[in-house]
Amino acid sequence: FGNPNLSPETAETWTAGFVFQPDWFPIGDFRMTFDWYQIEISDAVGTLGAQFWINTCYGNLNPADPACARITRDPVTGQITSVNTTIGNLNSIATEGFDIQAEWTVNLEETFLGIPGRLRINELFSIVDSYEINGTDFVGTTSGAIGGAIFDWKSTLSIYYTLGDWTAFARWSYVPKLCDPTFASGGTAAACGPNDFGQYDPEASYVDISARWNVTDNFQVTGFIGNLFDEDPPFANNPIGYAFDSQAHSPVGRFVALELRHRW
Repeated sequence: FGNPNLSPETAETWTAGFVFQPDWFPIGDFRMTFDWYQIEISDAVGTLGAQFWINTCYGNLNPADPACARITRDPVTGQITSVNTTIGNLNSIATEGFDIQAEWTVNLEETFLGIPGRLRINELFSIVDSYEINGTDFVGTTSGAIGGAIFDWKSTLSIYYTLGDWTAFARWSYVPKLCDPTFASGGTAAACGPNDFGQYDPEASYVDISARWNVTDNFQVTGFIGNLFDEDPPFANNPIGYAFDSQAHSPVGRFVALELRHRW
């Protein structure tokens, strides 16, 4: 659907951060960054899924409600035949949070272990303090729509080991459980709290591994295994069930890929 009444969005963005990289670290090189952000968007352009408009219309029980006007029903059966999910100005979006990243790199031969090769460990920890749409905070909630999972925190741990022309890599991504407010008390995100009024999706944990061989300066071979432990995505834990957010969770099980790269 098109929307001739769509207007531009405006935003105020504040960011601040610092880097800590001491030259006196006892073993290897250590680096840590801290980044804070605060973003406020007015007349935000976006779209909401069909279920949102259905829930809003049902919650208000007013045929004149704009949400109900988006719903078309069969005049005979009363069943829903379509929902207008056109993009529009969603009034306001405000979010605030921070990212902490730490990285440690060490040549193992220079340590007491005496093992050849180079080790690099990187941890990225993201925390979202708030994510408000029109004044309602959706942090820690999820829906079946793409981009619908708004985690309150997330961790990504990456490990690299390099030996000559070979590099081994492993990554562990973790997303905690998220509340599905559709069947929460009152059907609102505000009902998702410590008392677990809402239906919760389980936590999600994914491990990926790869190995890269630099055959020559111009030719490289990489083997990759995604979702090593074949974890299923956390489908919503509610009576009817529906899809998951494929941006936050792996949409497929274990898979294998081989990449050959040559530079001329």
